[in-house]
Amino acid sequence: MWRKWGNPEDAVNSADVITSNPEGTLQFLRSLELLTVGYGSGDYIGTERWYIRRDDVEPLISMDLLSTRVQALVVADLDESGQRAVRSFQKAMARRSSGKPDDGPFVQD
Repeated sequence: MWRKWGNPEDAVNSADVITSNPEGTLQFLRSLELLTVGYGSGDYIGTERWYIRRDDVEPLISMDLLSTRVQALVVADLDESGQRAVRSFQKAMARRSSGKPDDGPFVQD
């Protein structure tokens, strides 16, 4: 959204600055994390799926650069939501490597 309202270079520069330290990297991941809830036939309780879309990351920062910065995080020291955000990003990287889409009616991680 920010890129549409302002200068795209400002958004890219801000993402680079934000992710230049571990706390900012984690906050960046959390801000991009999405939740979907799927229901199957006869399900009373939905299945949650947390994920990060590459289309939301790549206009702001290279996935490879962000991956390097995520690797600097000590996952064991993070709270549950921080660990989940890191897992969501790692799954996005795995989908990228295997050529799978990020979202859709049949996407599963």
